[in-house]
Amino acid sequence: MLMLPLMLLKSVRTVRGLGKKPMHLICGVRQDSRMYLYKGDSLNASQLKTVLKSEGTEKRCRKRNMRYFEVLVDYEGIGQVKLFFCRFPYQKKWRLFLSTDVTLNLLSMMEIYSIRWTIEVFFKETKQHLKLGTCQSRDFDAQIAHITTCYLLYILLGYFRRVNAYE
Repeated sequence: MLMLPLMLLKSVRTVRGLGKKPMHLICGVRQDSRMYLYKGDSLNASQLKTVLKSEGTEKRCRKRNMRYFEVLVDYEGIGQVKLFFCRFPYQKKWRLFLSTDVTLNLLSMMEIYSIRWTIEVFFKETKQHLKLGTCQSRDFDAQIAHITTCYLLYILLGYFRRVNAYE
């Protein structure tokens, strides 16, 4: 259990250390045993969600038709982060998002996260359906050709899907 929070901590430190200006990180986080400092109490995600519910700080986003809590907490080793507990329509479970940029609101965070999610879907589909990464050639040019072919095929399939969906 301690492995995942340690990996997140290292990832955030690495991303924040890149470049001259510190970069911010937005990610979906599991609601596990990692502890957050909120008003002097050390709480895990489920305990924090219960406290926020009892405080009555739930908000509603009409644009995304969702309910959410947003809270500033201290995360050991990183500092102050903003947590978003979100419940999407027709889902019973709450999702947890973490942002190192404490100035973001929910809609800005969701916009950035949705862009990231489309990239994740792109890589998943190219690996699963177009066999990206299965080229066994030792020639560098063959590897580049394989990746380029997969990406071009993905673009063509996306184009044909779009044309056929809008008849």
